Amino acid sequence: MSQGYHSRSPEEFKEYLENLNKKKKKKNLSQFIILADIVILLLIFYIMVNQFNKAGGKVDFIRSKKVQVKNATFYLTRGEENKNSVNYFLFVTSQENQSFTFPDSNLIDFKIIAPGNIICAEKQITLPSKNIKNATTEFFLIEIPKTILSGSPAVCQNIFELEGRGIETFVRFFSKSAEGIKVAVNFSYADTTVELLLVKDLWSK
Repeated sequence: MSQGYHSRSPEEFKEYLENLNKKKKKKNLSQFIILADIVILLLIFYIMVNQFNKAGGKVDFIRSKKVQVKNATFYLTRGEENKNSVNYFLFVTSQENQSFTFPDSNLIDFKIIAPGNIICAEKQITLPSKNIKNATTEFFLIEIPKTILSGSPAVCQNIFELEGRGIETFVRFFSKSAEGIKVAVNFSYADTTVELLLVKDLWSK
């Protein structure tokens, strides 16, 4: 038996229109949320690129992994740079209720290493000994002249940012072209050799 035409009552027609309106509102809301997400992502990207350019093509606050040896924790951070040199900071924290003197030996070995374990540059740094008191942190300044890379192989020049800066350097930082360049600081503490690594560091020329 065929189904005949059903005429909607005013109440049913009103309900039908309300349902259509609700569906339209939900669709419009979903489209608005998607559009807002895209705008937010573009804004974040713009801010990152803008800050990247202001910083001279570098990303600040690069830090190594923390390494704990007995009662001490060590990590390395990237500091400011100028036309002639780049600063790094070696942080030392006492983890137990006792003080100690650091470094055991005054010599700290600084290296820039390219892919294939190519030593681009190496410099022995003399640090003054400090008394690291209970539950405190001390830091040591390591200043590296940019001339340390004079005459180094071409692959070592990847540590320098692109002269054009801008988006090209930003993209390069997150690409594989700078992954192999490492800054390494090695020293001895409590008869243990400690190595702290910074990856993807960029210097301005």
